[in-house]
Amino acid sequence: MKNRKLILFLFCLGTLLAWTALCLTYFTTGRIEWLRLITFLASGILAYVVYRRK
Repeated sequence: MKNRKLILFLFCLGTLLAWTALCLTYFTTGRIEWLRLITFLASGILAYVVYRRK
């Protein structure tokens, strides 16, 4: 993987944005949107996999 740092950065950024959207939705409406939660979890897992890969 040539651009591992870039890919890791993009997945971390996606995780941060999904977390922010999830929090804003939860605090404004009082509900958890499952699509945003799944996006957050998938981005976080993929960032971890890219980070741990040698």
